[in-house]
Amino acid sequence: MCPTPVHHYLRMARGGYGVYDSDDDYDIRQQRFAFPWEHSRARRDLIDPESDRFKKYDNPDAFRKAVRRAIHNQDVDGWTRKEKYGDPRTDVGHIFATENGGSDTLGNVYMQERAFNRTIADGADELNAACVGYRQTAKAMTESIKYGNLRNGRWKDSDPDEVVDLGKAKFASVGLLMKENGGVDKRCSAVKRGEVWVDKYGMPHGLDDKAREIRDLELEKLFDNLSV
Repeated sequence: MCPTPVHHYLRMARGGYGVYDSDDDYDIRQQRFAFPWEHSRARRDLIDPESDRFKKYDNPDAFRKAVRRAIHNQDVDGWTRKEKYGDPRTDVGHIFATENGGSDTLGNVYMQERAFNRTIADGADELNAACVGYRQTAKAMTESIKYGNLRNGRWKDSDPDEVVDLGKAKFASVGLLMKENGGVDKRCSAVKRGEVWVDKYGMPHGLDDKAREIRDLELEKLFDNLSV
């Protein structure tokens, strides 16, 4: 019988779940965390642009507050909104940043770790796209073109699959794999080494460190090219 890797115990001590979860459990926990409105854990009528009750918000902060209020005070798993999404754990993160033309609409946001969101800010939408996958990124782009200003931003000449592929490649360069429909792939080396883990609520941790690793690699490559 193989001994249990020490990284598994480290993840459990952090409140996370290890590589011994089933694929389905590991994936669905992340999806329910990121998109509570898709899993009967939040209302969507006031924040979904396809709803008759949707209203346009004056600024991104007002929209983020509306998204938080839409999440049920207690979900079907028994977690309260404060436990699962309270400060300083999480942010309502835009897939395409509003600074890049992204829209304040339901299809362009997901719940994410605050440290990761604050680390990438508006400079790495492709990493958000990799986190949510092809289908959700396509929806985010469609809504951001219709309700935002995406066609006048940095992604004006890109299609959603290209954005996701770029983000997935960047994460892969630091040992982190993302699944087709979003979420961390537990088979990757970053998870097995304990650098990235998913907690009991479904929130991935360690993505901020991976984003910094990616940034360092890009700067290193830039300096190497300049020195040639």
